[in-house]
Amino acid sequence: MNHDHFLEIESQISYIALKQFRLIFKAIQQHSKLAEIECGVTCAQLWAIWEIFKKPGIKVTDLAKAMSIHHSTTNTLVNKLAKKGLVAREKCLKDNRVVTLSLTENGRTLIINNTLEPRGILQQALFKMQDGELEQLSEKLDTLIDLMRVNYDEIS
Repeated sequence: MNHDHFLEIESQISYIALKQFRLIFKAIQQHSKLAEIECGVTCAQLWAIWEIFKKPGIKVTDLAKAMSIHHSTTNTLVNKLAKKGLVAREKCLKDNRVVTLSLTENGRTLIINNTLEPRGILQQALFKMQDGELEQLSEKLDTLIDLMRVNYDEIS
C-alpha cells in the first residue's frame, strides 16, 4: 500500500467520524428545539424537571450529580425554572444552607403531559448502551479529548 493511498483511507475514516459527530449534534439540536416548542423549556430544563419529579425534595447538589453538571450550572437552571413557576425551592429546617426542590403544580402538569424523552436523546441512548460498549466509547472519547488538548478545569 503506498503512502498516498494510506492517507486517503485515513482521511475517509476521519470524515466519517466527523460526519457522525455532526449527525449527533444536529439530532440533539433538533430535539432541543422540539422541547422548547412543545414544552416551553430547554432539554436541560426538561431533564431537571424530570429528576425533581422522580425525587421530590431532591437537594440541588444531588440534582447536579444526577445530571452530571456543575453545581453553579444547576443553580442557574433551577433559577430559570423557578422564574417560570415550574420549580419551588425550600430551605431545610435543620440546615438553612441546604435547599430542596419540588415541582409546582405547573411543573407536575408539564412533565406528566410531556411526550418527549425527558433526559434528552443523547442521554437516553447512552443509558440504553451495555456497560462494555460504554467503557469502549468512554476510552475512545478520552483519547479524542486528550488529542484536542482540552483542559477539563477550563470547561467544567
